[in-house]
Amino acid sequence: MSDSVKVDAGPLEVVVHRITSLTPSIKEFELRPAGGTRMLPPAEPGGHIKVETGNGQWRAYSVVNHGDTERYVIAVKLRGGFSEGSQFMHDFVGEGDVLNVMPPQNGFAMAQEAVRAVLIAGGIGITPIISLARSMKTHGVPLEFHYLGEREGEMAYADAVRDEFGAGARLYFTAEQGKPALRDLVGAFHPGTHLYVCGPESLLLDTRKEAVSWPPDNVHYELFLNPPDSPAAIAQPAYAFEIELARSGKVLAVPADKTILDVLTDVGIHLPSVCRAGFCGTCVVPLLEGEAEHRDTVLSEEERKDRIQTCCSRAPAGARLVLDR
Repeated sequence: MSDSVKVDAGPLEVVVHRITSLTPSIKEFELRPAGGTRMLPPAEPGGHIKVETGNGQWRAYSVVNHGDTERYVIAVKLRGGFSEGSQFMHDFVGEGDVLNVMPPQNGFAMAQEAVRAVLIAGGIGITPIISLARSMKTHGVPLEFHYLGEREGEMAYADAVRDEFGAGARLYFTAEQGKPALRDLVGAFHPGTHLYVCGPESLLLDTRKEAVSWPPDNVHYELFLNPPDSPAAIAQPAYAFEIELARSGKVLAVPADKTILDVLTDVGIHLPSVCRAGFCGTCVVPLLEGEAEHRDTVLSEEERKDRIQTCCSRAPAGARLVLDR
């Protein structure tokens, strides 16, 4: 599913150049290079960065502007609970503050072979969708743009969607108009058409049901929670196995009730992690030897030959995996 999951990329220092309130619950942060960072690695359309949000936690935020080496623009919706990260961004981050971010990754990339696209955004899910839409418009890809929210005043970038995409975009205010029929938004599959959806879990699951007749490779979704039928969400047998850290030669036991990520953390090796469920790609490390049982939704088959997502993937009972650590 991922087109550009990278490993061993170190954090970057950025300064908060500007904060803008887009809605009562959504703030936009413009981040520019700081410290030893001179130029930012550009984000691809649909890509995201991870931001260190306090207590050593990292949270992923889609980059609204793509291809820019001078700034990252992210929009953060305030949600309940400090541990979620958004409260830290809203209440404790100000202009001039310096943050650590991980370079952009992308598990929601634009299909190069697409000749037409249907885009569905729900709420804050607009952030990767508008980036994809802008790139498609630049490349001349015909698109249908559907943006759902409860009320117009709560929908970030609503005016930009109208102004930039005109008749190709439709906005739905569900608190006033009710929810649109997703069957009508998804439509029938036509060769060369790709479907992109990002938003609340219920929107993702319902859209996937309506697109059940579409080829899987033509349906793309940005996940914040794993759907019930994803490999990481389905209860699967877990056995004890071993990992070997190639750089030190140390061998560590991974009990059935712990993950590789847990075991590495226990010995003082702290990997950035966000979802801890197999869909963000943050805790990926190089796999040098061994047969892994991959339970993520991020890595492609090619990437799985030499990488592993440590929060969910494992090895068969008694086996050993050699990691570049």
